[in-house]
Amino acid sequence: NVKLNSTTISLLSNLVRWRELKHLRLAGAQLGDGGIDEIAMGLRQHKDLRGIDLSNNGIGEQGAQKLATAIEHIEPNNLQEVHLSLNPLGLKGTRALVKAFQHHRALEHLDLSYTRMCAEGAQELAIGLAELQNLRYLGLTGNFICVAGARALASVLQQHRQLQRLTLSGNNVGQEGAEALATALRQHDGNLKELSLSGNAIGVEGA
Repeated sequence: NVKLNSTTISLLSNLVRWRELKHLRLAGAQLGDGGIDEIAMGLRQHKDLRGIDLSNNGIGEQGAQKLATAIEHIEPNNLQEVHLSLNPLGLKGTRALVKAFQHHRALEHLDLSYTRMCAEGAQELAIGLAELQNLRYLGLTGNFICVAGARALASVLQQHRQLQRLTLSGNNVGQEGAEALATALRQHDGNLKELSLSGNAIGVEGA
């Protein structure tokens, strides 16, 4: 993890435009919404990116909306992985990003753990997931999506036959949410190999 000053961020914004760049990895750089603004401007000129890792950068709702606009400029068949965990994206940020992700049906790895999406954000995400049939990993740990969020996700999970790993720990889904997920997974005729549900107070019946 590194902390970047404004000059370095400006230089990175120019480097992002480098045509040969395939993966942008700046986890823990503490960019904040201001730094993301610079990076997003560079990304808008770069259509061939395969992966983005901006985890733990203090990206809030405003920064997430700018990043979403940049992601929409990437060629739809190119983007395969996005890591945005540990950023307070909030509902508005989640909504903007979900809209952007719908253009990227080749997306295989999506990590939105600890992004404060809560139940309403999970419901927005569930709508967008219908377009992302190639997902193999979905990380949503620590978002307190609660029962409503779990039910929304359950309604689309059975369609995702390529999904191999799903992390939903620390989301307060409770017994009702666990039952909704269990029903969906029983109908999931696919490749799911790992499901994380720790820290959800699901009780004996939910388990």
